[in-house]
Amino acid sequence: MESISPYNLTRYELEMIESAKQLKLGLPPPPWSKHSIFEAAGIFAAGWNTNDDILMFSLDGYSLRTFALGDKKGRDTRIT
Repeated sequence: MESISPYNLTRYELEMIESAKQLKLGLPPPPWSKHSIFEAAGIFAAGWNTNDDILMFSLDGYSLRTFALGDKKGRDTRIT
């Protein structure tokens, strides 16, 4: 794909960014009913484990938090 931005993003990536900018904060769609909000800067990837803990990755390291309350279960700044 051709790059059309100063950051070498493809047209598809730019469209994804514009689509994400249009999203409104609200309740999750069915079938999900629970939600949590976490304040985090620089997150480039996130996921969850079988205990529903949230694992967030940034350039500074990673953070593991509980889904229900957002309590910090772990943090490491030495990603290699």
